Amino acid sequence: MKIKVDDIPEEGLEIKTVEKVTIADDLNADVELDLNLRRLAGEVFISGGAETSLPLECSRCLKGFLRKLELRLDLAYSRDSGDLVEGHEVTAEEVDAGTFAGEELDIGEIVAEQLVLSVPMKPLCSEGCKGICPKCGADLNEKGCGCETGSIDPRFQVLKEYLKKKEQDKNGEPN
Repeated sequence: MKIKVDDIPEEGLEIKTVEKVTIADDLNADVELDLNLRRLAGEVFISGGAETSLPLECSRCLKGFLRKLELRLDLAYSRDSGDLVEGHEVTAEEVDAGTFAGEELDIGEIVAEQLVLSVPMKPLCSEGCKGICPKCGADLNEKGCGCETGSIDPRFQVLKEYLKKKEQDKNGEPN
C-alpha cells in the first residue's frame, strides 16, 4: 500500500484495513493495520498498531508453529535529501527517523520491516520446549529417548578431574 505524502491531510489520515504484506521472498502475511499518519513540516509520523500471525520454526525442536505478533508503531519519516557527506556525524534524531524517496511512502514495506525486527532471534514453540536429542534426534517433547546424557567430552575429562581434586583439597577431604 503506497500513500502519496502530499495526499495526507493536516488533520491526519486514519488507516484501518487488512493488507497482504510481503515479509520475505516466499512469505506473505495478512496484517491487520490500525494506523494514523500525520504530516508536519516535511515529515510523516506513523502511529498505531499492526497484528498478524507468522509461521515460524522452533529453534529447539525444529517444528513449525504460528506466532501472533502485535506491534505498536511510533515512527517518523522524512524525505531523503541524498546529500550525505563523507565524515558527516549522524545525530540521534537522524538515527530515530527513517527516510523515503520520491512522493510516496510504502506502508507495506514499513510494516514488513517492523515485523521482521519483532520476530525473536530464537523462536520457541513454547517456553518449556525440550528440543531434540543431540545424539539420536528424537523429539524430547514427545518421549524420552534413552540416550546417555551425562557423558563428557573426553578432551575435558582431565579438567573435570582437576576441578574435583581442587574441590576436595578445599574441603579438606582425602584424595
